[in-house]
Amino acid sequence: FDLRGEAPFVDGDALLAVIGSEKEQRPQVETTPPTLETSWRDGMEGVLRLDIGHLKQSGYHIRPLAAKIALRGDQTLVEILQADLCDVSLPGNLKMDSAHLQVQLQPTAATRNVGQALSCLFQQPVKADGHLYLVGDLSAEGALGEVVDKLNGQVVMTATEGRIYQANILAKILALVNVTEIFAGQYPGFTEEGMAYKRFELSGQFENGVFALDTCSLDSPSLQMTCKGSVDLPNETIDITVLAAPLKTVDRIVSTLPVVGYVLGDTLISIPIKVKGPIADPKVVPLSPKAMGKGVLDMMKRTFQVPVKVLAPVTGKGH
Repeated sequence: FDLRGEAPFVDGDALLAVIGSEKEQRPQVETTPPTLETSWRDGMEGVLRLDIGHLKQSGYHIRPLAAKIALRGDQTLVEILQADLCDVSLPGNLKMDSAHLQVQLQPTAATRNVGQALSCLFQQPVKADGHLYLVGDLSAEGALGEVVDKLNGQVVMTATEGRIYQANILAKILALVNVTEIFAGQYPGFTEEGMAYKRFELSGQFENGVFALDTCSLDSPSLQMTCKGSVDLPNETIDITVLAAPLKTVDRIVSTLPVVGYVLGDTLISIPIKVKGPIADPKVVPLSPKAMGKGVLDMMKRTFQVPVKVLAPVTGKGH
């Protein structure tokens, strides 16, 4: 067969619920070997060309979705011709049978709606503007329902020339910086005008659903920052070390102890911070320079091309 299907809207969650309900109601029949395939698929081959204006699935919205679905015996081959998720294009291929799935995706994005895209992708409130560029090469192979646990590949993301108005983890980092003795009162948090930034870079590798950061840096007129660590998508946790350098630091130190200015020169004064816990609400606490590891310090030096001096943050309590 060669068919075409069109729909303005499909609720994927509702559709899967109906399919699951039908499977539960079917009488159990022993087969050799056991299989989830139904008899109507035996020997069936053909192509279904699908155009969906809006697909809702697991809280995400794909607008539009165009795919070519080929049935070959017990296998289903899906060529994703167009799939726009969160302003990110997701062309790729899927191969599946009754219990196994292979996925290959090549996400790309070039949008001015950086805040909208990030809020949608991470399902967390982010208010920001600027230009977002993203490219990736992702794959997964495993049992149905375990795609995230088996996700592998790389992603590179850059945001430029914008302002950040709301971002949970960054807000916590600024709050911690603000209560250190050196920077006290200098960074009250996001204002209505937001925090301007020149460039934010993020790149890394997925391995079995865990995203290890290769590059993570923020270049802002008021703050320079790098981070190293990982984000565990299957368990929805984060564990990163941050090196934050508020650019008012040297002026504040020199005004308090003028002789220090001669020693510091153009050195970037930074404090180490640990961000760990649930992605939605991680703990952000001061970190000893001895415990921060060399990787995040090397990244700071390499990114901003200046000497870096790491100071131990002294606060009343952690956040």
